[in-house]
Amino acid sequence: MKNNLVLAVLATFAFAGSSLAQGEKVVIVGTVKDASGGVMAGVEVSLKRLSTNEVFDTLTTDTGDYAFRALVPDVYDMKVSMAGFKTETRPQQRLQIGRTYRIDVQLSVGQVSEQVEVRADAPILRTETPELSQVIDNNKIMGLPLNNRDIFGALGALTPGVQPTRQGGTATNGGIKFNVKGMRQGDNLGMIDGSMISETNGSSQFNINPDAVQEFEIKTGLYGADYGVKPGGQFSIVTKSGTNELHGTAFEYLRNNHLDARNFFTQGQNPQFKRNQFGGVAGGPIYIPKLFNGKDKAWWFFSYNGQRIRRFLPLTATVPTAQEKTGVFAAATTDRQTGLPFPNNTIPASRISALSQKFLPFYPSPNTAGLLNFTSSTSSPADQNQIIAKVDIRDSKDSRWSARFLWDAQPITFANVLDSFTVINGLSNWAQNITNERTIKRKVVNEFGIHFYRRMYFPGDPAGGPADFGRGLTIPGFPARTIDYVGVPTVGLTGYPTIGSRSLYGPVPEGQWEVKDSASWTKGSHLMKVGYHMRHHFFVEILDFRSSFSFTNDRFARNSFANFLLGDLTNSVQGAEGRMNTNFNSHFFFYQDNWKVSQKLSLTLGLRYELRLGWKDKRGYLTNVDLTCVKAVRSDSPVPGCFNPPLVIADPVFPATGRFQANQTLFNWTKNGWQPRMGLSYRLSAKTVIRAGGGIYGNEPPGGMIDGGLLNNPRPNNAQRTFTADLVTPIPFANPFAGQVPGAALPNIFGFQNPVPQWNVYNWGLSVQRQLSPLAMFEVAYQGAQGVHEIQVTEFNDALPGAGSRQSRRPFPGLQTFRLMMPTGNRNYHGLETRLEKRPGPEGVTALLAYTWSKSLDTIGGRLGVPGDPGSISRNISIKSNYGRGEADIPGRFSLMGGYDFPFGTGRKHLVDSPLGKVVGGWNVNAIVTAQRGQWLTATDSDRLDVGSAVSQRPRLVKNPNLATDQRTPVLWFDTTAFAVPPQYQYGDAGRGII
Repeated sequence: MKNNLVLAVLATFAFAGSSLAQGEKVVIVGTVKDASGGVMAGVEVSLKRLSTNEVFDTLTTDTGDYAFRALVPDVYDMKVSMAGFKTETRPQQRLQIGRTYRIDVQLSVGQVSEQVEVRADAPILRTETPELSQVIDNNKIMGLPLNNRDIFGALGALTPGVQPTRQGGTATNGGIKFNVKGMRQGDNLGMIDGSMISETNGSSQFNINPDAVQEFEIKTGLYGADYGVKPGGQFSIVTKSGTNELHGTAFEYLRNNHLDARNFFTQGQNPQFKRNQFGGVAGGPIYIPKLFNGKDKAWWFFSYNGQRIRRFLPLTATVPTAQEKTGVFAAATTDRQTGLPFPNNTIPASRISALSQKFLPFYPSPNTAGLLNFTSSTSSPADQNQIIAKVDIRDSKDSRWSARFLWDAQPITFANVLDSFTVINGLSNWAQNITNERTIKRKVVNEFGIHFYRRMYFPGDPAGGPADFGRGLTIPGFPARTIDYVGVPTVGLTGYPTIGSRSLYGPVPEGQWEVKDSASWTKGSHLMKVGYHMRHHFFVEILDFRSSFSFTNDRFARNSFANFLLGDLTNSVQGAEGRMNTNFNSHFFFYQDNWKVSQKLSLTLGLRYELRLGWKDKRGYLTNVDLTCVKAVRSDSPVPGCFNPPLVIADPVFPATGRFQANQTLFNWTKNGWQPRMGLSYRLSAKTVIRAGGGIYGNEPPGGMIDGGLLNNPRPNNAQRTFTADLVTPIPFANPFAGQVPGAALPNIFGFQNPVPQWNVYNWGLSVQRQLSPLAMFEVAYQGAQGVHEIQVTEFNDALPGAGSRQSRRPFPGLQTFRLMMPTGNRNYHGLETRLEKRPGPEGVTALLAYTWSKSLDTIGGRLGVPGDPGSISRNISIKSNYGRGEADIPGRFSLMGGYDFPFGTGRKHLVDSPLGKVVGGWNVNAIVTAQRGQWLTATDSDRLDVGSAVSQRPRLVKNPNLATDQRTPVLWFDTTAFAVPPQYQYGDAGRGII
């Protein structure tokens, strides 16, 4: 009685707490027959989970079928029994995450007390679904060499159809950075114990402790109707749970520059580097002396992971020489007032801007020979702390609770070659969940879960450099915001490192609440599942944007540093507040029927409906542009009359600024979110399975498109005003916000087409699996995908190329940028994927080989919503002309993951009982090898046509730019003479992804 009371209190506490999750489960199906082949009804089938002694049982239906539908990945003993027949046992069945296993049984006549033990591993062939996926179990996770102990990064790309994205920057926070079947990184979904840990852009922001992971699975295509939200890869991790035995491990990993090989392009010694990763895991039954013994009932698990990185990160750049700082140049620079070079290549001292002189001390003196004449002594520290706590409670034979808490803090360092402007931005992640699996009358399994995830990003260190530098500048209209009072405004020069403190400051929380419920049951030869998933997503920014100034090479003195000295700006941006408090709700419904038509044929029939409601701004900071109004008004500046929601009130915090109508829909989705899916599996023989399928998978735009778009629509007295000079008249640095240049301070407008049609991906495929042995399997698969109605960034107000001022050539002369997010993008992918899998056996060999040959074409690039991305498009060219090889196109990729257990010691072939065997036994060697073809590049041009953006501007193609293999060098990888400047007022014809 005392134990039951404590158990009830623990279950109540788990449900009431903030630790809320639903795990990725395992399904077992099968048919029980007698010796004559007749099906047997009412047979008892039971499973015992060895680590916790939990027992699960069910009875076969009238058709002899049985199913277990919510099992935790682990090792189980199986028992099948019925009066008048011998009992059959199958010990140590290792079940992997997300798998559906078919285990058929044939009982022999005899006494129940007689046992027939069948020693066989869980089937390696997938005979029930067409799904394409890969499972990485705990043995591989712990044994394989994982750089940075990054499960996603190190193991994700070992799956056929998965390609790594292009990497950049110095962040060390890992996460999901892959293209799956030709789609963007943002099209993936990450889950831990069933909780979404992805932001709307598809990425996750942390590495989970590998010692805390039970299994890791990637679904790449043709998955059932119970999976969705995103159409790319479904990345699922199941964390470990406590067991009946108290156990724990501790670890310390060290990597430093003495152990690293020298980078091929690094001269001299390796830069200083030291990385310590340390921590431990522990788990066992919940035990309260004299009150409660949780063996077989309740278990706990705890994980801590710490990381400390200290590295010297020498960065190189071009900095001005002492002579250049005084206006003396080695080459000719043009005096825009005369159109002639300055005499003696020297700018008169009287012409040098007093304001520019205040910024000169931020440029250090050169310390290296050559064009890149400065090498910094920048350091890039990175610390991580992560805690996982988990409780599992079996409160009755038919009910099981699980609660998990995860906290991860891993600030991001943004290194700057100018050391004083290196910043460390805070980043933390919280993921909590609670779930319950309940069996109702041995027939229906109900799974319920509540989940919460929040990522808190804090662009910090607003001062960077002299704390009060901004106060001492006498610039009209500056400071524009509070952030301008501290630190240094951003000053960018083409070809030189950027001066300035962090350009924005303030908290940025993003995350979601989820509620999931599903029920599954067996009827005859049908295994059916119905479910509902509600998600409330929030994305908040409370930011200040710093004022910034840009000097370029393409106008005036034709030298960015000379323009800087003269104070001749190309662009200036007046700082503003960046506020948004957005959210949207989604409702997902699904029905899945796995139908065993015959002993050889299985069908999967599914229907999913995704209802996404519109984005809203709770505080009225954002608005959209009504395109119907824009087309009807046809004025030079169709704002603010075409803003929807409209501007209605003064900001209660800053009365001088305004707000739009709050909590109104910014844009809607059409409601035709139906997604049918169908697949089949046919057993051609006992060792060969043919699988095929197809379906529709939905998608959604990342929150970054809101952040980078609607956030910038101007509110009264709070517009982040952008001033852009033409090719003749500069903006004076001394008075950069006065608007002397005609049209320079005109507003920038951003909009979403409303409503947005369903952004869908059509996925189809065919695969053949062949069992080579009970522990080995070979698979060859074809997979195709077509994306339609994908959101594409369109520069809607680019001027027509030609003579005259830029504004006079724009369709809306009263605006500058008019950027629209429109559902005009599309993509196509075709891939041939091969896989050879070898499970561990008595010979000690484990292997997973994969090769993918593929081609991916699209119109939209890989970084959705990023201005200037090669996939963005100007209104001046056709979408068809933007169709080409995207960032996700890697023609060929090979991966090998292998291991070998040495045959020494207990349970092995040699030195079984010898003292030497105890020393050399238990050792193994593991390796990961990857090789791939290069990614395709696109040649781009600057805004040579003076249309307002460089989007879609590419050179003229005169010949094949790709050199023969024996002619390529690191400094000349392609033929630069293959490109030429297009004729005047014309766009170039070089395609995307041709290098």
